[in-house]
Amino acid sequence: MSAASPSIYLATLCYGGMAHAAYMAALLAFRPACAARSVGLHIDLAGGEALVGRGRAALMAKFLLSDATHLLFAESDRGFDVKDVFALLDADQDVSDIGPDNGLLMVRRAAARRITDAHPELMAKLGDMPGLAVSEAAFVFDPMVEPGTGRYLTDLQAFQARWEAQREA
Repeated sequence: MSAASPSIYLATLCYGGMAHAAYMAALLAFRPACAARSVGLHIDLAGGEALVGRGRAALMAKFLLSDATHLLFAESDRGFDVKDVFALLDADQDVSDIGPDNGLLMVRRAAARRITDAHPELMAKLGDMPGLAVSEAAFVFDPMVEPGTGRYLTDLQAFQARWEAQREA
């Protein structure tokens, strides 16, 4: 694969080590679709972590150690449309999603590095998570209360808020 070819690191948290049949059907369709478009694909199905923000942080740290160009989070409890993934890839944005009901979030490598570097205060050791292949991660997916509004932000909403804040800084 040439340096110009995109490569996706598909990161999925599988609570209790489980993935829904709809997710698996989408995954089975996604693999050959990536091959047909000459898009590299690495699949990381992470189980054993009940804290979603911590699991996502660890997966992003693993992505940053890979040579993939794009990180794609997909939810294990729902399916996804292959066309939606390629729409995100073709949109060529630093951070993009299809919408909250879809459960897909794509982050370019440079954007993942930028948000990680922008939040050194969120770096934490992961020594108690055996088998991760990463020793620390930036907890940019940890839920938070939005300053000014007091609104509770879920993991993906908190990431988006942090992303927007560092873009404006």
